[in-house]
Amino acid sequence: MEWLICVLVTAGLYGFFTMANTENPLAEIIASQVTWADRRDIPHNDSNMCRTVADNLFVAMDAASTVEFGDGAGSELGTIDAPGSMASLRSSSALAVNVFEAWRGKDLAPLASLFAADRYSNRLRFEVQFPTGLRGIPPHLDVVLDREDGLPLAVESKFTEIYSPAHNEFRDSYFEKPGLWDGFDNVCGLAAAIGDGSVQFEHFGAAQLIKHALGLKNAHGPMGFRLLYLYYEWPSEIADGHSKEVDRFAEIAQLDFEFAAMTYQELFERLETIEEPRPGYMEYLGDRYFASNRPIQPESVHVGK
Repeated sequence: MEWLICVLVTAGLYGFFTMANTENPLAEIIASQVTWADRRDIPHNDSNMCRTVADNLFVAMDAASTVEFGDGAGSELGTIDAPGSMASLRSSSALAVNVFEAWRGKDLAPLASLFAADRYSNRLRFEVQFPTGLRGIPPHLDVVLDREDGLPLAVESKFTEIYSPAHNEFRDSYFEKPGLWDGFDNVCGLAAAIGDGSVQFEHFGAAQLIKHALGLKNAHGPMGFRLLYLYYEWPSEIADGHSKEVDRFAEIAQLDFEFAAMTYQELFERLETIEEPRPGYMEYLGDRYFASNRPIQPESVHVGK
């Protein structure tokens, strides 16, 4: 079967650090980003915002990427006078762009192979909307890798989000629209349990992924896509708990649709097995996100946005 890849980008550092579990992973991740920016003389304020979005990226976004983020609902780009959230050193959108933008306009077959995606994929897009049919803002998938007549492999990307409490909720309208859950009997049961509080996820955004899956199902049918959860794992008790929550979700989700999870750390290891799309790509990612040193002490670092 041909697959489209929708990437939702959550970042995870797994196996790159040889240390005991840490007490404040969010502050430590931000501290590592601040140290990286200072080492490269990249200006940023006390809220860890770079002066411009471009300062926070490996390569400048091309025109298509700029339009895609401009059409999104996240105010990622902002303006010249007021840069958007992608200028934040902790931005998951910046992480996704830094990993995927360099592949735009290149042969995507090597990248697709890392996700078991359609090897004929020739299109990479950001912030792709897949409406569920309900009113309101439709789900936005972070990255989509596919070809025009292919099916989606969808990737949801996370960076620091998993180190804060997750918000899992569903409006009543999700359970009132006829046909919305057709083919998703098991996931529907999970959603109902999340809604009434009988099932809880502390750090994993199960509700968001279910909504993404509903949007993909609406466009491609229950088994016409693969959803990949891509996250950044910083060794800690929170990361361990989050990983167990991902496994709990996967046991149910995989009964209804193709679902997989991967850490950004694992992806980085896989990227080392193929030719980089641009000179300096692996050095930039390794230095910024996947250094093998111990985490920087976060005492003086402001968590910011």
